[in-house]
Amino acid sequence: MKLRKVAIYIVILGLLLGYYYYYEVHVPSEKKALKEKASRVFAIDKDKIDYLDIKGTEHVVLEKKDHGWMITKPLLTRADKATVGNLLADLVGLKMVRSIGSGKDRAVFGLDRPGLRLILKSGQKQWKLVLGDKTPTGMYRYATSSTKKGIFLVNAYEKASLDKGLYTLRYKRVVELSPGDVDGLRIEREHVSLNIKKDKNGLWSLAGHKSLKVKQDKINSLVRRLCWLEAKAFPGHVKGVDMSRPSTIVFISSGKKSETLKFWDRGSHLYMVSSNTKGLVELSRDILDDIPGKVEDIQDRTFIHFATDDTRKINLSYGSKNESVLVKKGDDWFYNNKKVRDQWKVDELLLSLEDLEYKKVLGNIPNGPLDVCTIKLYTLHDNGNLMITFYKGGYARCGSSTYLADNKDLKRCLDAAKDVSAMLQGNREKK
Repeated sequence: MKLRKVAIYIVILGLLLGYYYYYEVHVPSEKKALKEKASRVFAIDKDKIDYLDIKGTEHVVLEKKDHGWMITKPLLTRADKATVGNLLADLVGLKMVRSIGSGKDRAVFGLDRPGLRLILKSGQKQWKLVLGDKTPTGMYRYATSSTKKGIFLVNAYEKASLDKGLYTLRYKRVVELSPGDVDGLRIEREHVSLNIKKDKNGLWSLAGHKSLKVKQDKINSLVRRLCWLEAKAFPGHVKGVDMSRPSTIVFISSGKKSETLKFWDRGSHLYMVSSNTKGLVELSRDILDDIPGKVEDIQDRTFIHFATDDTRKINLSYGSKNESVLVKKGDDWFYNNKKVRDQWKVDELLLSLEDLEYKKVLGNIPNGPLDVCTIKLYTLHDNGNLMITFYKGGYARCGSSTYLADNKDLKRCLDAAKDVSAMLQGNREKK
C-alpha cells in the first residue's frame, strides 16, 4: 500500500515539474526568442551578403569577390575583412526598439535627407535602411527599412557602428609577412648597411660581426612592428618626395618571399612605399625610432645577467640606510617575515637591473665617486650571489667588471631601489 502511494506521489511530482518547465521556462523562452526575432530589422545571414552601399559621412560601396571584400567606390581597393565583418554583424543584429506607425511626414523625422542610408544585397535580393534624426531625448533615432512598415526607432548609437568611411573600411596593412616567419632583415640607412639573420635556433646575428651579441628583443620587436604596420593616410603622391632617393630602405625576408620597404622622412611626415601599396602611404613617425641606424643600436649591452624568476633573496643598501634583506617564499616577497605590501616595486627593481645597459666598459672606476647603492642577488642557479654597486657619476660595478651605465637606464634602477628601500624602512620618500 505504501509503495503504491509513493508511486502516485512520484507521478504527481513529475507532472508538476513538467508543467513548471513547459509553462514557466520553455514557453517564456520561446516567446522571448520570437519577440527578439521579430524586433530584428533584417532576417539575413551576414555571410550571404555580397554587396553593401553606405551613404553617410562618406559614400562607400563594397562588393564581395572570390578573394574577399573589395571597395569599388570611391576607388577600387581591398577592404579590411575584420572591419567589414564587424559592420555586417552590427547590421544584421540591428533591432527595432519601437514602432511609431505609418502615414507620418518623413521630413519631420529627418528621413527625407537622412544622415545614413544603406543598401545591402544577397544575390538578386535587396534591402534598404535609412536613419534620420535623433529623438528629442537623444537616446534613439528615427528609421525606416524595406523590411518594416512605417517609421520605427533604433538606438542612437547604432549610427556610429554602421556609418563607416573609406579609411576605416579599407585594408591598411602594408606588409604581408607574418612576424614568426621572418628570418632576415637588411637595413640601409644613412650610409649604414645592417644585414641581420636568424639562425636555426631562432637567434638573430649580424653578418660580419660574429662576436657581436645582438639584442634579441629589439629585433623581434622591430619585426613585429614592421609586419603590423598600418597606413594612417593614403596620399599616393606627395610633391617634393624624390622617389629615387629614400632615406631608409628595409628588406624583410621570409623563406623565399621578401618585401622591400622604402621610407621618406619629411620632418613632420613619414611616407613609405612597398610592393603591397599603390603609391605612397603615410605612417606614424615613431617607427623610425625602432629602425637601427648603426651597429650599436642593436648591440646587447646588458651586463647584469641573472634569472629574474630564480632570484630568491635580495640584499639592498641604498644611500646611508642599513642593509635590508628581502626573501622570496613561493611567489611573494617577505621582509622580516612579513609579506611585502607593494610586490610590484620589487619586481620593477629586478626588471630594471635586467634591462640596464652600459655605454662603455671601464678598467676601473675613477678615484672620488661615492657609492650610492649596493644590491646583492641570490639565485637558485648562478652558484652563489651577484653583487652590483652603483656610484655617483653613472659608474657601476658588477662582479669584477666596471661600466659607465646608460643614464636613462641607471635612473630607472636607482629610482626603483629608492622606492623599495623607502617602502621597507616605512618611509614613503618621493622620487
